[in-house]
Amino acid sequence: MTTTAYESMGVYVESSDMVYALYNKVIAHQQRDDRVEIDNRGVRVLYGYRLTTFRFRYLLPVAIEIRQIEDART
Repeated sequence: MTTTAYESMGVYVESSDMVYALYNKVIAHQQRDDRVEIDNRGVRVLYGYRLTTFRFRYLLPVAIEIRQIEDART
């Protein structure tokens, strides 16, 4: 398989708290295994929606992107 480092699979979770909890678990694992790569994308507003997300790559040729989307107007 040939990848360009832009490929990812998205996993949607129910809350931004869950995104942060998973982020902390990935950080903890990275401290034990330096093969974990993390791209903290943070929180941003796109087209009226608040997107809380981060990506990580570990042992696979694609990144896993953890996402939570909510209406930013509420």
